Amino acid sequence: MNNFQSWVDRWVGLSGHSPEAVALIEERIAALRPRMIWLYLLIILYLLGVELSLRNMGMKTWNAVPMVVLLVVRLVYWVRHRRTIFLGEHARDELRRVAFGALAIGVGYLILLAVGATQTDAVTWQMLLLSGAVCAIAAAQTLSVFPASGRIILLVLGLPTSLMAMFCSANIIAGVVGFNLALCSGVSLYLLNLQDHSFRRHIVLRHRSDADTKRAERAEQVALNERRLAKAAADTDFLTGLPNRRAFLTAVERRDCTAGDDTVLILDLDGFKPVNDTLGHAAGDELLKQVGNRLLSLVTPNMFVARLGGDEFALLLSGISGKGALAFADNIVAVLGEPYNIGSSTVGVASCCGVATLASDCDDPTQAMREADLALYRAKSKGRGIVEQYDNRLGEEVRRRSQIERALRNPGVEEDIDLVFQPIFTLRTMRIEAFEALARWSHPTLGELSPSDFIPITEQMQLVERLTENLLVRALVHARRWRGRQRLSFNLSAVQLCSPGGATRVLDVVTASDFNPSRLQIEVTETAMMNDIEAARRNLSLLREAGVKVVLDDFGAGYASIGYLREMQFDELKIDGSLVEASGTPHGAALLRGVIDLARALGTPCVAEHVESIDQVNLLRKLGCDYGQGFWLGRPETGAIAEALSRLSLEPSRNWRRAG
Repeated sequence: MNNFQSWVDRWVGLSGHSPEAVALIEERIAALRPRMIWLYLLIILYLLGVELSLRNMGMKTWNAVPMVVLLVVRLVYWVRHRRTIFLGEHARDELRRVAFGALAIGVGYLILLAVGATQTDAVTWQMLLLSGAVCAIAAAQTLSVFPASGRIILLVLGLPTSLMAMFCSANIIAGVVGFNLALCSGVSLYLLNLQDHSFRRHIVLRHRSDADTKRAERAEQVALNERRLAKAAADTDFLTGLPNRRAFLTAVERRDCTAGDDTVLILDLDGFKPVNDTLGHAAGDELLKQVGNRLLSLVTPNMFVARLGGDEFALLLSGISGKGALAFADNIVAVLGEPYNIGSSTVGVASCCGVATLASDCDDPTQAMREADLALYRAKSKGRGIVEQYDNRLGEEVRRRSQIERALRNPGVEEDIDLVFQPIFTLRTMRIEAFEALARWSHPTLGELSPSDFIPITEQMQLVERLTENLLVRALVHARRWRGRQRLSFNLSAVQLCSPGGATRVLDVVTASDFNPSRLQIEVTETAMMNDIEAARRNLSLLREAGVKVVLDDFGAGYASIGYLREMQFDELKIDGSLVEASGTPHGAALLRGVIDLARALGTPCVAEHVESIDQVNLLRKLGCDYGQGFWLGRPETGAIAEALSRLSLEPSRNWRRAG
């Protein structure tokens, strides 16, 4: 039985269970459903008309009533199911019934003709043949969306009746009409095939289009979810669950300036490091979580609390200033100074707080952040549990900035800034893949200055391009001596990244240094690109076309979305160090895994920075991170030491040999 049904399904075009085959079957029955009512009405009226005509002519009838009754039953069935949606196997079963029904109609009519041949004269019988052929052709066209049933009607009824009328008739007119009807039946068979081809093609294309649309919608939904998750991750501190520095700055910038003066509080913990050192990082993480919870218990709806990083927290007090803000800060310091239960231990830490008022004019919303930082610095210099409010005496930072500006204006100052090189390792083999060039400035009176101290100032003084090009030339000189042919990783400033011709000047330096561009990789931050996204896009495209690799720095702490990452086409993603630092907790490890999985999904290698322990190395390896950089792997070294390291096939540090 199953073999017979399979044969029938193949013959009538109902085989196959692919999504496209099922869609075609469902579309056939959907298109056929309203036609079946008219088909049965056509045949019933035709049979009744013939029956009545024969009766009126005084001839014996051919007794079509039983067949009409069966057709009426099917007509009632289709009327009742005119709005029914047939799906899957139900649709396949209905089409089988339609095919068998077409066969039954054709055979039934032939039986009636055979009976009519004995009960009517020759002329009447010939007319019954011709009208049967016409009815078959009309029925076949009605069933054109399911051509198998139309072919059955034509092959069983249409062609036989027209051929009998043509060959079995002494009347030449009836013969000619029979010939024409036979020809029409053949043309109808051909048209059924053409219509079926068009119908199939239309349904398959529409099914594929619908499938593509659904896939696109699912992909868009996934991208939206990823974007929401990425934004939430970008705005959230991974350890405490509080908003992070970025979210806090956004809250400060978007505050309601018309509601009066607001206040910024910045505080950090005194005695946190000893807890980390004596009880371990897990205890330190738990302490930070409890601090965050205590802060949340103190804030009201008009306040915003965030963790800025490390053991530093910040609060924005809307509509609160002066003595009210100082009283609230004193209360926070008192609450945070109460003992904490960490596992089986009870620990005590204190906190200091810097307070600054946000001006109601909103001219510089970040000024209060700087002022609160200065106030916090003075509070910490006085001892534990101190609250300080910013005043004009805290202008030392501004004066130091002025000193740096004056020092940068000295002729030849770029030669006083040194370069060190920190290795970047392939975590799988622990070989040095690249060295990142880092600027260091040891000033006779200002002391040791990091790039964060002077690079922003050089950008504002429009000196950064000259300084950057000088440092790049010197870095390339060192890189040419590296025996291992490691890549040079070089940080490009926001000004040069977004300035017209910035990439051209970099490539000119590379060409003049006779350095292979494929050994150079440029690190850029998303914040830098946001200054002028189009200019940054053009510069990065020129660099990549020349063979220079482009690395997105601080990935995981910025704004990057999936579409943005694809659009900018980065060769590597450098994971922000805060993600690695927080990887010691289950939540932090999960977030780190998510970022690495995201990079892998994009097909982009990733570099983890701030790698500070063997546990972090092993975790990064397990998660599939490609490269690593950090003090545990290798500290920044002079050019001579970097050259020596480049000659080694394996890294010399015992830490590297222990890794894994």
